[in-house]
Amino acid sequence: MKAPALAVIACVLSACASLPAGEDATGLEMKKQSTPVLAALERYQQDHGEYPSSLQLLVPRYIKAVPFDPNLRLDADQKLLGLSYTLAWPRTGSVSCVAPLGGDAAWSCHPSP
Repeated sequence: MKAPALAVIACVLSACASLPAGEDATGLEMKKQSTPVLAALERYQQDHGEYPSSLQLLVPRYIKAVPFDPNLRLDADQKLLGLSYTLAWPRTGSVSCVAPLGGDAAWSCHPSP
């Protein structure tokens, strides 16, 4: 009875470990929560001809509030929106993701050192 249970646990753990950075449940949720911020940045840019120097400049006209989680960072010079999060058990470490502004907003994620 214990051997089949251990086999199931091993299978589940190996499946979790094989997900690419940013494609785990937390990463997918963080990217989803960041989508309205990306849209707000594009509306701001259309209205002002440039991206804001801070995400706070989007409030309250473009978004009600800057989300607390995920931890977002804006690099207006590089035209990138970034987020980072800590992996959930059984994985360890953290992941950083960036999305280019003004494009297709495709996220690129990688494990953080």
